Amino acid sequence: MNLHFEIKKGSREGTLVFLHGNSSSCKVFNDTFASSIDHTLIRLDFPGHGGSPRDPQTYDIHSLRSIVIDFIKEKAHEPFLLIGNSLGGHLAIEILPELPDCKGLVIFGTPPLKKPINAEEAFLPCEALNTYFKADYSEEELDTTMAVATYGPNGRELLRDDFIQTDPTFRSAFYHGAMVEGHLLDETAIVASDPRPVYVIQGVQDPTVNVNYIRGLKGITKIFEINKCGHYASLEEPYQFNSILKKISSEVFKG
Repeated sequence: MNLHFEIKKGSREGTLVFLHGNSSSCKVFNDTFASSIDHTLIRLDFPGHGGSPRDPQTYDIHSLRSIVIDFIKEKAHEPFLLIGNSLGGHLAIEILPELPDCKGLVIFGTPPLKKPINAEEAFLPCEALNTYFKADYSEEELDTTMAVATYGPNGRELLRDDFIQTDPTFRSAFYHGAMVEGHLLDETAIVASDPRPVYVIQGVQDPTVNVNYIRGLKGITKIFEINKCGHYASLEEPYQFNSILKKISSEVFKG
């Protein structure tokens, strides 16, 4: 599959690979790609999202894992840090064991899940965000979803456009396979057993993530909290988000 992607070359050792969320696109990392971070940066659009082709045969978690692993192995030519938002964070955790050159994870909007899936424990109840799991939605529902997912107006127009551009069948197909049929892996077991660092960037006003649940998990290296920020820290508070990435990168790639 010819995925849409972008690579920005940097002069510092170590690459940062970015994975977006459900019904989003790699544009959520626009501010990071425009920042002074001088590592090589790689971002892609998942199938059915952004500029990548639509193919319903690839909308299950098994296919997504395989596609993203193959992409990273082809494009990342040095040790890398994997950064994932929401669904992208879940994917990052689940593919970590298959990526020996990965030096660690940064996840935001992503509570690692158990088996059987413990959504009620890991997530906060937020009916307005059920739109992310439905093929059909109204304009009013979408406006409410965008307003609830973010703390303020930063990024809402971009997120709305990305949502509309996403193949609507992705939402229902992915939800059914991953959450209803339970095809996700035991992400908490991966985080607990893998020695590589796992950093969490938490929007204090994220309406979906139970940060107290994350605090109780084994294998979490550090939680960075950003106030006045919802589910999309890279868009809502890019300066703080990028400052944290610089700090983490210096730790991960030192020596």
